Amino acid sequence: MTAQAKILPGELTSYDFLKTFAVVTMIIDHIGYFLFPEVQEFRAIGRMSLPIWMFLVGYASTRDIPDIMWIGGLVLMTGYFLVGHAILPLNILFAIIIVRSVIDTVMRMAMSNREYFMLTIIALFFLVLPTIFIFEYGTLGVLWAMTGYICRHQKEIGWSNRYVLGFFALVGLIYVVYQNVFFQFVIEDTMIMIACVATSAYFLMNFKAQTYQIWTDKLPNLVTRLLKFTGRKTLHIYVAHIFILMAISFVLFPEKYGLFHLKLY
Repeated sequence: MTAQAKILPGELTSYDFLKTFAVVTMIIDHIGYFLFPEVQEFRAIGRMSLPIWMFLVGYASTRDIPDIMWIGGLVLMTGYFLVGHAILPLNILFAIIIVRSVIDTVMRMAMSNREYFMLTIIALFFLVLPTIFIFEYGTLGVLWAMTGYICRHQKEIGWSNRYVLGFFALVGLIYVVYQNVFFQFVIEDTMIMIACVATSAYFLMNFKAQTYQIWTDKLPNLVTRLLKFTGRKTLHIYVAHIFILMAISFVLFPEKYGLFHLKLY
């Protein structure tokens, strides 16, 4: 859910494809959350989305936080208040703001030496539980942002592909364990989640910022425009689809809500 201030290329980009994939899995996740909470497969598939968003936070060359991200987060918080939805943990837009603000500091400390790197991972692992009540996913988001930072700066920090793969495996394991604890997935849904997270990790490890003129020329214009929309208007899509799904859920399950009822958790 990143907002891009720079001029974007006319061709389709790797960002367009990756973010579209994240948008689709995010919507599947939220359909499950708002409309089909008893169908855990939706939530298991939805575990694919967070790694992508946070990877891109760490991979990005800028740490700018556009006003629209603050506005989107506050609009969602206001919407939650209006229907009596829990305000905490803070929604994912605030989580992205927090992770963007700290990731460079975290990486400077972590990359000081091997001991500091291990201490950073251990600290982030144990901080998941307290921080997850403050902003969505807590320090799990920081761990995934670290993967993006490492992939972008792999040559500078001198990591081999084997080390990168090992770090992805470690972060993926931590993520899967915590998500399984929170959701209490049955074994079948746990396997779906593992497969989905591994798929996301595979795409992320091989991600490179590039344009695709051949796909821009070959795909129908409507498809190209749709991919650009879903890849470049992710913040707008996020806010809009949450409001739509929340409105439908409010109508279908009014007992779960309460107008103008402040609910922290």
